[in-house]
Amino acid sequence: MQQYEEALLYYKKVIQAMNTTGQLQDKSIKTKIFYSTARVLTRLGELEESTDYCVKAIKWCFEEELLWGLGELHYQIGYNFELKKDYAQALPYFRHALHMFEIRKDEPYVSFLIPKIEEIAKRIDPA
Repeated sequence: MQQYEEALLYYKKVIQAMNTTGQLQDKSIKTKIFYSTARVLTRLGELEESTDYCVKAIKWCFEEELLWGLGELHYQIGYNFELKKDYAQALPYFRHALHMFEIRKDEPYVSFLIPKIEEIAKRIDPA
């Protein structure tokens, strides 16, 4: 747990530094830092804050016309909802993630998400 808290401290320092510097050379760095921060927050049980970082990162991706991370970020939001047992909220995020991974032809993620989506859908409508 302490390693996650320490990682979070460093990620937040990097985010603060990014906010005070000029334009980033590699725009995907901000997405990656936000995503990593969100993952640590999820592990610390801070699901709302984790989701907030994911939403900020998704907005950044759209503003900067970046595709990297959209699948991962949508998955992370869905996972946060799944941890809260809010399956109806989780499902659309998992589906968005699946679409992004299909576009990237990222077979491991696709293979993981298809049965997960089926399982979540059954929890919403067990009939």
